[in-house]
Amino acid sequence: MFDQKAKELTSLSSNVQEIVTAIQKTLPQRPEGVWLIMPNIQMKYLKK
Repeated sequence: MFDQKAKELTSLSSNVQEIVTAIQKTLPQRPEGVWLIMPNIQMKYLKK
């Protein structure tokens, strides 16, 4: 679910904060998840 949503959102925007906020609303809450979302998106989906 994360990868599918991340690909969708990064195709629409490169603003990492907007993407993280949207993904947090979509995914189930997990204690370790919040701090992992931003670096994961930056490394996997927003490479330059």
